[in-house]
Amino acid sequence: MRRLIGALLLATVGLGACERVEVTSEQTTTTLAKASSVDLTLLQKIVDAPSAVSWSGRRRFDAHYTYQGAPAQIVYEETVITDGAGRFQLRAEDLITPVIPANEEALFLLSQDNREGLMFRHRDPTVRDAALFLKNYTAIDAGVVEQVAGRNCARWTVHGKTGGNAWTIWIDLATGVILKSEERDGGQALISLVEYLDFTDSPDTTNAVWHTTPLQETPLILSQAKAQLGFEPLKPKLLPANFRLLHCERVVEPIDNRTWARFTYSDGWATLMFMDGGEMPSPQQAQQGIAPGADVLRFMEVGPWAIADGRASGRRVLAAVRGNEALLKLLVESSVQ
Repeated sequence: MRRLIGALLLATVGLGACERVEVTSEQTTTTLAKASSVDLTLLQKIVDAPSAVSWSGRRRFDAHYTYQGAPAQIVYEETVITDGAGRFQLRAEDLITPVIPANEEALFLLSQDNREGLMFRHRDPTVRDAALFLKNYTAIDAGVVEQVAGRNCARWTVHGKTGGNAWTIWIDLATGVILKSEERDGGQALISLVEYLDFTDSPDTTNAVWHTTPLQETPLILSQAKAQLGFEPLKPKLLPANFRLLHCERVVEPIDNRTWARFTYSDGWATLMFMDGGEMPSPQQAQQGIAPGADVLRFMEVGPWAIADGRASGRRVLAAVRGNEALLKLLVESSVQ
């Protein structure tokens, strides 16, 4: 079940926007960019890099978070390769912290590989929409060129206009790939660090094993959603401040042939996901005369992500947000009200 949850929620998405909610004119975007003291061309390079640049590298990931109420840290290295057309491979290579038995480390590395969609597309904050990002965040260019993994990089500081954590990012000037990112809380304590140890532009991709998903994924057109899905999808009514719909898909998973509506929201930097699988039980259960059970939502933590999985108001739902369980509960509850 957890592997299925990971596939549904975290193997997301490169299918294109179902609806552009926020439209900002080029003039307004340019004004915001000047106010934030960043180069608009480099900003757009960051947005385009995952689907337009071929690169490879080994990088170090260091995260500090709370797990079951206690401080926790995880440090490991991973390798990434992309083809410049949206395909990628991300593999966890070496767990450094904590030190655990070899068999447990092997299981951890495998579990990270099973989440490579999340890790590549959603784990690390990045600019996902330039106009939304400039509306909700302030970015300041330090005005210096610094080296990361032997590459010339611009250094920016990024923080939300309503407060919260702050980031320092180092952007490869040639490609727009963020080669180093530090996230810190209000007290300057380190939350996460991602840093490339080496970096190759336009690598040989002959031996790459590209990320795949067993799911059938197609763009969802909101005006035709009921016809595409067979039901009118739920959508959260209570979102974190400044989040807007980024894209949505119709997803069919192969185990019980359930059709889902999957919505991805963003404030231009962070993301959250919500999925509605329609009424319970599944088609196969209905044929067997199995009635829906009681509403039960299970909550779990995957690093800094909170995930909800279960049934709400008779609907099969999954949701994930980078934040706390209370925020996730509000998100789910607002969808069924």
